Amino acid sequence: MKVNLPSRKTMTRFKINKKILISAAAVVIFLAVLSFAYLDFGMSSSENAANSNTGAYSTGNGTDNAPENIFLFVEKNQMYDEALSKKIANQLESEGFDVSVASDSGLQADYPYPALFVSITDEDISYTPFSAESEIDVMYVYSSTGSSEYFRKFRASDDNVPVVFTSSEHRNVLLIRGSIELRDKTQGLFSARYYERHVADSIAEEVVKNVRSNL
Repeated sequence: MKVNLPSRKTMTRFKINKKILISAAAVVIFLAVLSFAYLDFGMSSSENAANSNTGAYSTGNGTDNAPENIFLFVEKNQMYDEALSKKIANQLESEGFDVSVASDSGLQADYPYPALFVSITDEDISYTPFSAESEIDVMYVYSSTGSSEYFRKFRASDDNVPVVFTSSEHRNVLLIRGSIELRDKTQGLFSARYYERHVADSIAEEVVKNVRSNL
């Protein structure tokens, strides 16, 4: 029985087609990786819990009048600084405040009007395109005078820092200090940017809700 073997020309064409398929598959995988890393898309369901602790300190009638303008400073952080800054600013604006976002290049000693300072103090994030978990600790300080003094002090110490108002320049002073422990678990199909935005939304809502309730 005669067996017809593939010609050399056919074998060469097969090798070329195989190389094209491998190259095309590599391009598709590369584009998929880029998409999940840099694009904002997804469908998901989430479970999260926020444990908040807030304390307010005031002199005079510090809590009588809510401010119209707020300076927002979000300390630079690897993952959430830009997204979180935008989300908190949008959340404050939805509450009726005019928001000025302070530059993250350096923390000033004083700002022209009331200021809200936010810092992510600890984070543990596990992400895949199909599931993600995070444990985020956030601290924030609102100062009706615009001073960053107590934000610096609270950020530098885990212990309770005594709050002492000594300045006679401001009659009515309000200082709000808070911390949030956010625990989130999300499942579905989503990009890293999508998950970043989701977590930033949760943090922003909790921060603004707690600050607003003490003004």
